[in-house]
Amino acid sequence: MSAALTPTQIADYALQLSVYAIGALLCTAVLAAFVRAPRVLLATRLNRWVAAVVVVSFAWSIMRVAVFAMTLIGVDPANSFYPASACLSSVVVLIIFVLNISLAAERYFTVRIDGRKWFFVIVYSTWAVILCIVIRIYVTAPSNDTVYPSKSPEIEIWLSTITLSFFVTVIMTTFFYTSTYYATSYQLSQNPQLLEVFLADGTASDVSDLIRVQEKVERKLFLQCVLLSVGIVVCYFPFLVLNISYVAAGSRITFLIENMNTTIVFSVLVAMDTVFTPALVLFFKQDVRENAMFWKRS
Repeated sequence: MSAALTPTQIADYALQLSVYAIGALLCTAVLAAFVRAPRVLLATRLNRWVAAVVVVSFAWSIMRVAVFAMTLIGVDPANSFYPASACLSSVVVLIIFVLNISLAAERYFTVRIDGRKWFFVIVYSTWAVILCIVIRIYVTAPSNDTVYPSKSPEIEIWLSTITLSFFVTVIMTTFFYTSTYYATSYQLSQNPQLLEVFLADGTASDVSDLIRVQEKVERKLFLQCVLLSVGIVVCYFPFLVLNISYVAAGSRITFLIENMNTTIVFSVLVAMDTVFTPALVLFFKQDVRENAMFWKRS
């Protein structure tokens, strides 16, 4: 059995468990929609990337719910579960990063075809090396707190690897989403065939309607690109800064005690990614939303 938890720890674990549980439920709703209509929702490569991101978010939320639930009920799995949980958490975060890069790149390559194959070969080869490094770190320095490797220099190598991966993810996703927005806006303004689609299906009846439709499409695309790019930064950057401060601290135990409230807030932000991801899918993808809301279907 584990040592008695403090009220602050109980509140922290309960809050994170609640957030991850909500994330698991939202991911379940999205995945259920894909299961109900696989031929429609999984017909495009882009939607398959979306499904992959949600699957990983679902798996991570379930894993974290199990960790916090076991801790709150007094089970102490430190000898076996904590080391595996720490390694899996880092691996899952890295997979989430590369899937976000893949999703952003796939959106970009729907409007710019050249270079797609070699880009994915390079990215996934690089990420395979990174994953091997992280797994090796946890093999040689098993964690005793579900997050950090247990000794130096492994903890510094781990932090450097995660930090580099984060900034590469932010830079690449921002580049791809920005490029996608400008490329799509340009095509909408220059390509008559794209605009004629709206005339054909009755969305627009004349040129002025087309202009309004184009502006609406561009606003939605801009909002989507901004939210997807900013979401990664909001969820992970604060916790990354906390990790850098923790590793650099002279007394790490003292650092955690003095920054307990900050640690709780930043940990919850990381957990929010499992809510943020499926929520954005439901918000932006009407076909997924309609299949997820099965009680409204006739």
